[in-house]
Amino acid sequence: MRAAAPRPGPRLLDREATAAIVFGAHDWTEAGLGRAPSFLRSAKGVLGYLIDSAGLGLDPTLVIDLFDDTGSANDQLARIRDSLDILLRDRREEGRPVADLLVYYVGHGHTDEQNHLALLVRRSRRGMEAETGIKAPDLARVLRVAAPQQRRLVVLDCCFSEAAARDFMGQSGALDQAVAATAAKDLGEVQPRRGSLLLCSSPLGEVSIGPPAAARTLFSGAVLDVLRLGSAGHPPVLSFAELRDAAYQRMLEGFGANAPRPVLHQVNATQGDLTRLPAFPNRAPRRSGAAAPPAAPRSPGQSPAQSPDQIFALARQREVAGDDREAARLYRLAADQGHAPAQVNLGIFYEAGRGGLPRDEQRAVDLYKAAADQGHARAQVNLGIAYQEGQGGLPQDDQEAARLYTLSADQGDAYGQFNLGVFHEEGWGGLPRDERRAVQLYKLAAEQGDADAQVNLGVFHETGRGGLPKDDRKAAALYKAAADQGNAFGQGNLGICYARGLGGLAKDDRKAAVLYKAAADQGYAPAQVNLGVLYETGRGGLPQDEQRAAALYRLAADQGNATAQANLGFFHEKGLGGLPQDDRRAVELYGLAADQGNAIGQAYLGSAYRDGQGGLPKDDRKAAALYRLAADQGNAHAQANLGFFYEKGRGGLSKDEQQAVQLYQSAARGGNEYARDRLRQLGKDW
Repeated sequence: MRAAAPRPGPRLLDREATAAIVFGAHDWTEAGLGRAPSFLRSAKGVLGYLIDSAGLGLDPTLVIDLFDDTGSANDQLARIRDSLDILLRDRREEGRPVADLLVYYVGHGHTDEQNHLALLVRRSRRGMEAETGIKAPDLARVLRVAAPQQRRLVVLDCCFSEAAARDFMGQSGALDQAVAATAAKDLGEVQPRRGSLLLCSSPLGEVSIGPPAAARTLFSGAVLDVLRLGSAGHPPVLSFAELRDAAYQRMLEGFGANAPRPVLHQVNATQGDLTRLPAFPNRAPRRSGAAAPPAAPRSPGQSPAQSPDQIFALARQREVAGDDREAARLYRLAADQGHAPAQVNLGIFYEAGRGGLPRDEQRAVDLYKAAADQGHARAQVNLGIAYQEGQGGLPQDDQEAARLYTLSADQGDAYGQFNLGVFHEEGWGGLPRDERRAVQLYKLAAEQGDADAQVNLGVFHETGRGGLPKDDRKAAALYKAAADQGNAFGQGNLGICYARGLGGLAKDDRKAAVLYKAAADQGYAPAQVNLGVLYETGRGGLPQDEQRAAALYRLAADQGNATAQANLGFFHEKGLGGLPQDDRRAVELYGLAADQGNAIGQAYLGSAYRDGQGGLPKDDRKAAALYRLAADQGNAHAQANLGFFYEKGRGGLSKDEQQAVQLYQSAARGGNEYARDRLRQLGKDW
């Protein structure tokens, strides 16, 4: 359940939350391709703009310079992956996560007969360009794997650069098309927080130009001129689309009509339009118009006469531009005039302590109530959440929350529909438990792109609930739609689909690992467990690393995840993952898991009672009871042990070889080697 309505995302390329990579080459003398000094000056110009206080002003530690690197294509891809892994992890652990990754290539591009693009590096060879260059799909995959939580903003200055669009667009697989109907078509109220874009210096099949004796390439020179000098007639902060248009105008002025037109692609169509978000400061001087009559004196802080709608629009602009303090001031001006959307956004600022405001849930609730009383749907949702959770001085009241969610849902608000769907699914707030009604509401919200609703609707399709037929393909498509928005539940569930080969997807532990990591980094406990299992077993392209597995199990166990508690208990029992061998701690964790009905915890706790481990007395009857609980859930370890108890007549059970064989056979089919050995000794098969 949401803690609050989603906030609009910040502008692109915030200097405190942006990392960059510049790569390519200008010297191919060993390959017989000569040198291109304009490429070098272009790359150095980009690097200078990135760290210059008059440019983006990035911390140099956030800029990875691989231009003219002497490594092979594979070496450079590995360096990109490893450098990003370290940089992004360190920033995340410092509490300063990176939101945007800017990638800029300057060099030669080569296409094969199928128009697949290769980006040449210094070690590329004439006649073997495709084999010795960085292939566009390989670059797309590395960036997606290394920076799954970042917006990836890729600029390619090379011949035939638009050929990369197909490879970048293909990185998400065919499921992107299956969920396109639920994608956000424009920015709306919520700015995209995930996704990719691709800015290409030339269209498919056309060369880029490096004019003879020019200081820089035609494209990068124009881009840098716009970034350094600004572009009159454009907003104070340029989007990628505006940068492209202004750069193309410079190219036409400098080279004429033969200048290739740069091409801009939104790579992931389910993320909203990144190309229109403010990104680069426009350095063009702001010119005033004709002289106006003297204005009447105003008191300090007073705004010119503007309507609340105009003030709200200005506040939104300042928020998108990253100026929370000015946004808060303007929201307050509009809210004080009874403007409901401003009251909602100001409430969000108070709830989070943004814009220099103190964190004040009671003030936030007062604002939500003022807007909700005017019938504002999002305010009704936020006020409903406050009643549901007892926040802001309100009593905990599910019935009032249900009433408010209903009012919001009836207006077509996706968040109201989702929350009301949860209430119908669970039978909360005095509503009847009605999974069919929950499905209807989840569908309405999912069609508006609500990620949580997409996940819940996917679960209903996967399990055949709510009147829906079982349909793994629809479930996987919905999980994909949610995962592409950065939703941890969607990422975790899609990872399971890849791990098990569900929903028409090929079984792929590597893709599962990437998705589990993306969800685990957001604190999603089931994904932390699944990622831990992959580290424990060395699957999914990950090294076998019991210490990392133990750390992940602990993170999930601390959130109360039963499987993690059982797995961490096993590590303590055996002294794995750098943990001390500790039977008492193991038994404690098994008990926590078993109390939640977890079969693994029940089976291991049963063995602890059987053997008298961890300070427990030997007690075959308790062991048998626990084995039965776990065996009934299909746990092979418990089935084998319960079979042994029936075979020997232990734990208060009568000897019953037939029952023992049945249990051994079930365990053997589940892969239990002890059960298979017992069956062989009894002359039985499975």
